[in-house]
Amino acid sequence: MEVRVVGDVCGFLHWDVEDFERLYGPLVPLLKRRLGVRDAEDVLSAFFQNPHAVRPALAEPRPVRFAGPHAEELNRYVESGLVPMGARLRPPLLDVPEEVGARVFVSPCFLLSLFGTYGRGPWEAWRKNAPDLPIPRSVGHPHAYLRRVFPQAVLDLLGARGLLWLANTRNPRRGRRRNLTLAEFAYWIATRRMAHIDAEMGRLEAAELQKGG
Repeated sequence: MEVRVVGDVCGFLHWDVEDFERLYGPLVPLLKRRLGVRDAEDVLSAFFQNPHAVRPALAEPRPVRFAGPHAEELNRYVESGLVPMGARLRPPLLDVPEEVGARVFVSPCFLLSLFGTYGRGPWEAWRKNAPDLPIPRSVGHPHAYLRRVFPQAVLDLLGARGLLWLANTRNPRRGRRRNLTLAEFAYWIATRRMAHIDAEMGRLEAAELQKGG
């Protein structure tokens, strides 16, 4: 079965029902049947609270084949359970002299890899690239758990200075590279939404991107 959608794999962990329907509209009826739920909100709730459910819903009893702008990534996820670690948002470059040293070098989308495969590789990559976000394999609601352990100082900076400023701070523990993944993860923790999807939907206006910078 081939389904054409416009969303990428990250939208399965993006808490906005209207966006979910825009991103994956033709897929929603199939997911409702496979999960035994009433509507798109129930599908999204099942995925957001339990990312373990995403890949089985796409792969069983017959794998979904995707078409569309992100088909390669989506089909790879269905086949392997793997998604890239890197940042999705590409914000404008600003000269921000401040450093933020939190060690979160993975996108929140990478949670789908943790819970999409039984292999050790994603967990080893998480421990190496996100040591400031320890997470047990048995966690039941990853966002709720990570909200408790995410560095509060980073969330405070996001609220005070904005996403664009935080993304352009430099990380002294990663060769002073920009904190793109840290900013994305902080935004997801604070809003339950993916920053790059909010940007695509026109939500990230200049005032929201940079509050105090």
